[in-house]
Amino acid sequence: MPSPAYRVFVSAVGNVYMAEIAAALAESVGATGREVELCPSGLPRAEAGVVNLVVAPHEFFTRYEGASEADIVRAASHSICVGVEQPGTQWFEDGARYTSYGPMAADINDRGVRELQRRGVDAHRLRLGYHPGWDAWGGDDRAPRGCDLLFLGALTPRRDEFLARSAPVLAGWECDLRLFEIDRPITAGSDHFVSGRRKYEVLAASRVLLNVHQGERDYFEWVRVLEAISNGCLVVTETSGGFAPLVPAVHFLQDGLDALALRADAVLHDEALRAELARRAYDFVRKDLALVDIVDRFLDTVEHTLQARGPVAAPRPADRAIPEALQRPATRRPLVAADTGSGAPSAGAVSGPTGRVAVTGPPPPVRDGGRSPMPGLDAPTAETPEWPGADPEVTVVIPLTGDAPSVRRAVASVKAGHGVRADVVVVDDHASERALGEVRTLMEDAPGFPVRLVALSTAAGRAAALDLGIEAARAPVVLLLDPDSTLFPRGLLRLLLALEGTDAAFAYGVTATLGDHPGLHGFLPWDVSRLVVDDCVGAMALVRKDAWRRAGGFDPGADQPGSSVEYDLWLHLAALGLRGQLSSTLVGQTRAVDPCVTELPGPDLAARREYFRSKYPGLPWASLR
Repeated sequence: MPSPAYRVFVSAVGNVYMAEIAAALAESVGATGREVELCPSGLPRAEAGVVNLVVAPHEFFTRYEGASEADIVRAASHSICVGVEQPGTQWFEDGARYTSYGPMAADINDRGVRELQRRGVDAHRLRLGYHPGWDAWGGDDRAPRGCDLLFLGALTPRRDEFLARSAPVLAGWECDLRLFEIDRPITAGSDHFVSGRRKYEVLAASRVLLNVHQGERDYFEWVRVLEAISNGCLVVTETSGGFAPLVPAVHFLQDGLDALALRADAVLHDEALRAELARRAYDFVRKDLALVDIVDRFLDTVEHTLQARGPVAAPRPADRAIPEALQRPATRRPLVAADTGSGAPSAGAVSGPTGRVAVTGPPPPVRDGGRSPMPGLDAPTAETPEWPGADPEVTVVIPLTGDAPSVRRAVASVKAGHGVRADVVVVDDHASERALGEVRTLMEDAPGFPVRLVALSTAAGRAAALDLGIEAARAPVVLLLDPDSTLFPRGLLRLLLALEGTDAAFAYGVTATLGDHPGLHGFLPWDVSRLVVDDCVGAMALVRKDAWRRAGGFDPGADQPGSSVEYDLWLHLAALGLRGQLSSTLVGQTRAVDPCVTELPGPDLAARREYFRSKYPGLPWASLR
């Protein structure tokens, strides 16, 4: 008896990862010699000699628009759903509801299969495996791997805390942290959120893929792991279950969350071992886990099962009692697609880290009352013997207010940096004698490092302190650094490289906040529609002096609870058509939480947003609705 034809359905508005799985599945069906069609639109329907496969039913059916619930249920009853989500999540539940209507089902993980079977569904394992389309490496051991450690995934609270606590260990390596928010599906790739061939190329250029579970469940992330293995990238994962036939310490490494960063660090120090494990896993999945062979066996089971059962019945009687309101076509759950644009178009051009912002068009708006006069200096200022003759590429400005005993560590972290000529301007905004003593002691102990201490004549606030520090800076680019923050040894270099060769007004990178509530900041790419929601940049940024001048400096009026003068500057630069550039790697850490407008209570938050909305009316505030 001839094999049926297959139609593989996937949501056109769901996560791009699901579309990739569906494409690989369809290509593998075709490679078995069966007729197949990939369907990114339309509902499955009953046809003689046709089998419908629906990938990721939790997205396909719940996001489908223009059909009644009765139509959706009818389509599900004519489909074999392929589940990809973890039991215990709402996504799994959404998919399982529609999966139960079909004649049989599949899941890529044993746990999903067992849970569906427990609910009375005839579920089978459709194990994913090696697919040639995922392999951008080709087994060439000579291929360069410029990235030491790669992380791909949504930033959940658990991952956020782990990466922040692990930052001091991981920052010594060339990391690439491709993090995104989990609140909405990503429908297309971008420079930051890689998909398709670009994702496989990133994996092929990375030595280790670090994998951490979204939550407490030890669900083995099969797709992510197979894509890494297929590109010679060793997987170092949090302890998992359901990984057979892969074998820990043979095809991948795993450890508890507390030791995971150290396990990654250890294998990165042993390239011979890393390469051996990666090669062993690659050879195994190509030989024993070829997706085309897995799909062929699965379809044999499907065809045997369906032939034995005869024609597929209509939906179960219990499911026919659908409320009248759901019998009519309606728009189903609206989806807000991710905005991968770069915000407002640039109104100027910048040539490299030492270039100038070419101002075009009308002059920038002047704040009400104009810019405040620059506060005067107390004389004399202090500087190290190295200061007069230094030729810095970057000046680091550290505003010092009140008691800041950690300022010495902040300056020392700049001094310990690699690959960048830097000097430091510390601005005394009526700091305590202890804090100033720390700075003077450091200057005496390190006379060969260029440091200058300047002072405001009056306590004028953070905006005036930053303005004074940037005015005193000799380099064309300036890093803003709080006294309770420190740079990682390569942090300054990473920011400078991110800015170089771009038209960006400033660069920022991933910073780790330590203390009672560890987490990451500055991990999202520049997106003005995201910036108006809250400060997704933070205070540790490398700014071109020309861009700062064009904005008229920092605004003292923005230094209010729940906001910061830095956030105001990012909004102002965005309003001028300028942009920031993300370096998706770890650049520094702080023990203070970065100010964020979303930390305010509801009424105060609304007032602050209205303040910025009236100040910069041209920004996309509609995205807040």
